[in-house]
Amino acid sequence: MLGLATAVIVLWTHAAIASASTDSSSVRTCVSSDEAACFPKELLLHDGAQEYFSALQIKLQDLISQPKPVMFVVIVAFLIASMIGAAAVMFSSSSEDKGNSTQSQPNVFETQPKTSLMSELQRSDSLQRTNSLQRSNSFNNDGTSSPSAQRILRPRLMRRHTITVAEIQDKRWRISDAEGTMGPISFVVNMFADLCPPGLLPLAYGMKNTGFVPAAILLVVFYGLCVYTMWAIGQTARLTGANTFQSQWEAAIGVRSSWIPPAVVALVCFGCNLSYACFYADIFTGVMPWLGLDMPRWLTVILFTLFPTLPLCLLKDLSALAPSSAFAVVSVLFCAVIMCLRATDGSYEKGGYFYKDLAPTLRPQVPENHLWDFGLSSLALVNMLAMAFLTHYNGCKYYRELKSHNPTFFRRCTAIGMGICVSLFAVICTATYKTFGSAADGMILKNYSRNDALINVARIGMGFSIVASFPLMFSGLREAVITCLNLFFPDGPLDTELVLTQNILSLVLLTLVVGCAVVLTDAGVVVGVVGAVCGNAVIYIIPCLLYASSIRLMQGGAGHMLEVSFQGFLIVLGACLAIGGLKSALSS
Repeated sequence: MLGLATAVIVLWTHAAIASASTDSSSVRTCVSSDEAACFPKELLLHDGAQEYFSALQIKLQDLISQPKPVMFVVIVAFLIASMIGAAAVMFSSSSEDKGNSTQSQPNVFETQPKTSLMSELQRSDSLQRTNSLQRSNSFNNDGTSSPSAQRILRPRLMRRHTITVAEIQDKRWRISDAEGTMGPISFVVNMFADLCPPGLLPLAYGMKNTGFVPAAILLVVFYGLCVYTMWAIGQTARLTGANTFQSQWEAAIGVRSSWIPPAVVALVCFGCNLSYACFYADIFTGVMPWLGLDMPRWLTVILFTLFPTLPLCLLKDLSALAPSSAFAVVSVLFCAVIMCLRATDGSYEKGGYFYKDLAPTLRPQVPENHLWDFGLSSLALVNMLAMAFLTHYNGCKYYRELKSHNPTFFRRCTAIGMGICVSLFAVICTATYKTFGSAADGMILKNYSRNDALINVARIGMGFSIVASFPLMFSGLREAVITCLNLFFPDGPLDTELVLTQNILSLVLLTLVVGCAVVLTDAGVVVGVVGAVCGNAVIYIIPCLLYASSIRLMQGGAGHMLEVSFQGFLIVLGACLAIGGLKSALSS
């Protein structure tokens, strides 16, 4: 069903953009030859309306195209307000059921049994009587509230909602502290923020030699494979009773080589965090002059790392990152709408309003027929899509923090989160390629004009959405490094369960990442090599190897030959994708 829906989305978007842009010479006309934008003739009802809209657009363009500090303040205030609103929504949705995480939680994705109105009223009346009794017994004779009353009346501050409360109440943090703390909605939101902002930017570039239909098929195939390998992580956790890659490896394969999974995860997370830092550094550096703040790249990296990246990276639970992930969802949706608008309004076509702002190499070169193209050069898109659903580095963390986790529920939540990303990937990839064609850059936002106000706002939102994705990847990096430290230095002086130790380690790792981002203006080769080798290992090789070994060890391989054989196929596929991605990264 998702494959059919994705194909329909791609073809519908392609047809809508094509119908909006066909016969541009007759459908669009320019109100003024030098300043005004092109309007569809259907919108120009008469000469008076034509002059009115022309003057209005020129005034608006003059207003928003000039770099003014006021514009910067307004946009920053809007972004902060959006983040606060998203945080309030996610806090209110995740503040229920914070008691015993091991108790069975209702599944929001399944139909709940209906209760009668009378039973609901009786339960509400009983709850009111209980609360009244608690309030009446919670005060001393002098009218002051007792300590027990203060515990009852005071709203509870959970550790995972703030750093300071965690460090005051409990100086230690273990992975078991976060087990069962993330609801399914927060799970889906976090997975969306984990995948969508960095994954959608290079897809149009990968479509240079791949048609829309083959691209849609590849997108759905890799989506299905990645959902399956995430489910394999949950199955391995169920069979072995272990909730980390290292402990699963010890149970299924052996103790001596159990350092391999955390080392691979640490490498891929470090490389991806480096690419994220370079992404938001380039985005913010490019958009700051439009806001009247011309800052060098190194200063931009440091400032946006200090805030808001650093406070987010100090959080330990994925559930605590749900508010910032919700902001990433809003930003990506806004960016998708603006990109679809620019694909249909003709402003980037030859003679369009922003066409003259583009460098010759970035001007649109859209082929007339690009529906079925496919060949060996399509390996570039294959490598991108193979890594587009990279969230497996946190697979064990997602599984153990999900409330009422079991492999089936885990797979369902993963399919929903990745499925939303598939739909947006299809729409944005189609819209951006129909806008720029073979001239699409690996960072698609570079193709758009620096004077395009809507795109500049989308750039700012996308930059902050990548900042929101950064701590999700950083959480996997910190956990993998701590695991390696405990393995290599079991009797070392560091107590890695101390919150202070984890925070210091976070500062050290973040300094290393940001230092590399400042020095390396183009970390494409390093990130490409690490991502190709370690990324494919984390997505395909390690989960399938652990699952196949767990089946042989726990259930015996005789009755599961087909499933074990499929795991072997995915391991070989992951190795081939790693080799192909490595070759592509080195050749580029």
